Amino acid sequence: GGGSFISGGDLNDGSQGFVDYRSNILAVEPQGQAKPAHLSYILGGELTLALSFHFSLGIGADYFLGEMESLVEFSDDPSSETLTTHPKIQAVPLRLAISYYPLPNFYTKIGIEYYLAKCAYYYRSERAGSWEEWRGEATAQDFGILAGLGFEFELTSSFNFIIEATVRYARISGFKGKDRSKDSTGTDHIEEGTLYYYRVQTAGDESYPLLFIREDTPTEANVFDPREAVIDFSGLSLKTGFKIKF
Repeated sequence: GGGSFISGGDLNDGSQGFVDYRSNILAVEPQGQAKPAHLSYILGGELTLALSFHFSLGIGADYFLGEMESLVEFSDDPSSETLTTHPKIQAVPLRLAISYYPLPNFYTKIGIEYYLAKCAYYYRSERAGSWEEWRGEATAQDFGILAGLGFEFELTSSFNFIIEATVRYARISGFKGKDRSKDSTGTDHIEEGTLYYYRVQTAGDESYPLLFIREDTPTEANVFDPREAVIDFSGLSLKTGFKIKF
């Protein structure tokens, strides 16, 4: 187990874009920003088979989850608006890797991973007794690559302590899922489709990135550059654990 720093990609850009878009609509500067989801915990395991004195083949899996909630306020006396953002990134990468031991207690690793990926967004605005919220969750699968290095410290003849650092590259698109939007008037709308990233232009010729699940490609008059959202699972992981030899 350990921790990871994950890029996040369009998921984080969409959260900040929503804050900036609301700021433009309200003509009020926000107090604070949408905090990006970067840090996550990571848990995993691997079964390895020694191919020679220097090489081994490993099959494994990890699980990581990162999320971050922010509360941004738009002060506009006598009333104000608060906006909650909550990006969430989650994955189970299945791994096939080759490790090379130039020294008995030091190894390097390279491999390929297949990601069972999931992401979610949540936006909620509240103002003068009224509220609106948008909640979306989507999944996708794709490949990524990894490289890493590690140190083993022998505790007994069959039990080692391990420290491992891993760099991952995995930019995943094609997310499919469901968005549910509700408000205080009783509106409750569900839309199933693809996770899109696009820019919205306002009356002042400013444009802001947004990320939503849409049934069809966004084609509204004020929308441009729509594309499938790319959630970037690339990053750095640091793990510690135990190796049992048998």
